[in-house]
Amino acid sequence: MSIDNSPPHGLPVPPPLPSTSAIVPWDYIAQSLEVSRFFSNGAIDPKLLNDTLNWYGGQGWELVSTFDTATHSGITSTVVLIFKRPRMGV
Repeated sequence: MSIDNSPPHGLPVPPPLPSTSAIVPWDYIAQSLEVSRFFSNGAIDPKLLNDTLNWYGGQGWELVSTFDTATHSGITSTVVLIFKRPRMGV
């Protein structure tokens, strides 16, 4: 199986990295979570959030970023969690 190293969706090609054997290829996932699952009346449910993060961590995923998707009125309905882990079988 050949790997296509071109950037997706017409993104610009980044400059090449210095030659090194320490470069680790990563897999990424984006997980959308409904805010209502973790928040109630402005308060977070820490157990549910911790359980979710620990489950992903137990699968080898590391949380690297989060962002919310606000509606036109500024109310957040969804939080997106970005995880990464070293690519398997490389």
